[in-house]
Amino acid sequence: MVGVTLSAELVKSAPPEVRRWIEAQVRTGLSLDHPLPTQQTRDEADEVDICSYEEAAKIVQLIADDYLATRVLFELGRDVGHTVHWHAEVYAIRTDDLAHGMQVADERRLEHCLAKIEDAFKRVRGNARAKFVVFDRNHRCYIRLGTHWHIRDLWHAVASTPHGDEMQAHKASGQAGTRT
Repeated sequence: MVGVTLSAELVKSAPPEVRRWIEAQVRTGLSLDHPLPTQQTRDEADEVDICSYEEAAKIVQLIADDYLATRVLFELGRDVGHTVHWHAEVYAIRTDDLAHGMQVADERRLEHCLAKIEDAFKRVRGNARAKFVVFDRNHRCYIRLGTHWHIRDLWHAVASTPHGDEMQAHKASGQAGTRT
């Protein structure tokens, strides 16, 4: 792999076909050429439920025997996505960004992990209709922004507590679930 740095002046002075090639590479690399989600995807994403901090902690307990699924859950708390333009409370993440961040080559494994997380969420909620995540055909998944924050907060608690006693520490201190 080779990296190249080009100045704006150099790109402007390049022949048109080179500029078009550079633009295409940047657009592809940043997924700016992916089609917008369909109205059906938007409607489904708007129906996704917020997972609270406490629910996220229970999900971790339910999927703890699956290292990869646990990593996927915590990856949803990383700032790799963005809020969508049609709804400020929906958080979109490209599945290839998730896979890359976790070094998972097979997106089907990633989708299997997300399905396991979805199933655990339904069990925690006691509601078979609860929705944790929605996918679209453009390799994006959608969760609630509040879910993203709660998972991120849980990860920070896990990472900052010695010996993985974060659940007990937060329950005892009453600090769990500070965001809505």
